[in-house]
Amino acid sequence: MLRTTTIALTIASLLIGQAVIAKTTDKDMATTFKNSKKFGYLSDSLRRVGKTKQLHGAGPFTFFVPKNDAFDDMSYGKWVELWNDKPQLNKVLSRGLVEGKHDAASFAGGATLRTVDGGTLKIELKDKGLYIGDTKIKDTDIQCSNGVVHILDGFIDKNADPPAVKESTK
Repeated sequence: MLRTTTIALTIASLLIGQAVIAKTTDKDMATTFKNSKKFGYLSDSLRRVGKTKQLHGAGPFTFFVPKNDAFDDMSYGKWVELWNDKPQLNKVLSRGLVEGKHDAASFAGGATLRTVDGGTLKIELKDKGLYIGDTKIKDTDIQCSNGVVHILDGFIDKNADPPAVKESTK
């Protein structure tokens, strides 16, 4: 037990050192996404599914979001299909939205969080980092007036990936 606690505290110290240190701003999540090139695809996608109103709300929220490169890494066909399937796009984006404010230090021993759409996110310590499934939490603790954002190196899990492009039956 002592060793597990020591490992968790060591990882928490590393994560806090790597965290994006910022004071809570007066900008909510939707505004933060809109004003940053770092979140271009995400901001456009959130507007597409009508989620920006929620992210202008009081919160607090914790949002695990894919980095822009995750969208770039998608094939064009998958991206077009996802963009045109608003319910699926909303589902992919909602998987990372959690009620409450959870900073990286609170994940030091792992955590299971309930998403706003009723799912769960299990955060685990692996390979000296925090992961949700096979997806690494890359940047942490981007503070907003209504919560905190954590950037992932991809989509949360295979179920969150965009659907495969359907073959034509003609």
